[in-house]
Amino acid sequence: MKKFYILIILSILLIFSCSRDDIEMQPYGEIPDILKVSYPQGIRLEKYIVKDDIRINLKSPERGISRIRIKDIQDRTISQEQLNIIKGNNLLKIYVRALPKDSYTIEAVDETGNLIGRDIFSLIK
Repeated sequence: MKKFYILIILSILLIFSCSRDDIEMQPYGEIPDILKVSYPQGIRLEKYIVKDDIRINLKSPERGISRIRIKDIQDRTISQEQLNIIKGNNLLKIYVRALPKDSYTIEAVDETGNLIGRDIFSLIK
């Protein structure tokens, strides 16, 4: 009977640990004031305390491929996604509900590995 419970617990942990965080591109429209980036490039979060998702503006100096990474407090990459971005503002929504309650760093780098922007957020449940 104990083996059965252990198997169920391990199965549940496997399911939750494999759930993927999704990055969704929002349609380009007017940028809300809270998401405006005043520099030629950077990243701006709508909120720094989040529950299910984060809305961000990734402002890039050029069109191309970017990689969005979410890192934990020990600087380990937890999740990453490669995106085609446009020059200028890119509104993104990132679903983080599968992550454990903690603080994280979100960063964007271009195809050559140059940092576009970095910021922090805390996930609450």
